[in-house]
Amino acid sequence: MNTRRHPGGERGKRRSWNAYRKWMANLVPMLTWLPPGVAGVVLFQEGQTTWAFVCWGAVPLLGWLGINRLALFQNESMRHELSSLMPSAVAIFVGIATPKHRSLLDPHEDVGWLWMEGGELRFKGERLSLSIPQEVILRAGYRANAHTILGLGRWVVVEGVREGKRFALKIEPREKRTLLANKREGARLLTALRAWLRGSRDARPPS
Repeated sequence: MNTRRHPGGERGKRRSWNAYRKWMANLVPMLTWLPPGVAGVVLFQEGQTTWAFVCWGAVPLLGWLGINRLALFQNESMRHELSSLMPSAVAIFVGIATPKHRSLLDPHEDVGWLWMEGGELRFKGERLSLSIPQEVILRAGYRANAHTILGLGRWVVVEGVREGKRFALKIEPREKRTLLANKREGARLLTALRAWLRGSRDARPPS
């Protein structure tokens, strides 16, 4: 897997995939479940136990809905901002992580465009440019991520060996507005990748 890291952006230009958006992707979904959770505590202290448990009972559902809808904070804006990086080939907007990436803030190391061109799987983002020859890829499949336990997501993982070293590129579509819709895009992407690996050079990621 050839990986090229881009230097920092132009002076005064903020990166699209920045710490603010990573933090907000974690904090904004809390607005859906934290208020009823706090309201439940207040109601319980005032002796209104029935309404307190109603509020607490709503927390898991509201939390699930909030994460599904709001965890991709300003994703459409990023997609637009990074449209200049889009190749002429049909590409899909994704978040990726290389094996070296470790972060408690967000699992996506970079966001950008993924596509198949000839005999290579390519990615172009703000920080990284990747090129993986088809012949070094051994398999493509799923792997759990932080959203899997909620049924809202999973990685599509491309694994292989190059120059005697194993690699695993983790990919998660960011094409749609919700995590659940992007999970379905991941299934389409995996189908396209497997068809491409079987030799169908006309296979492309979903548009």
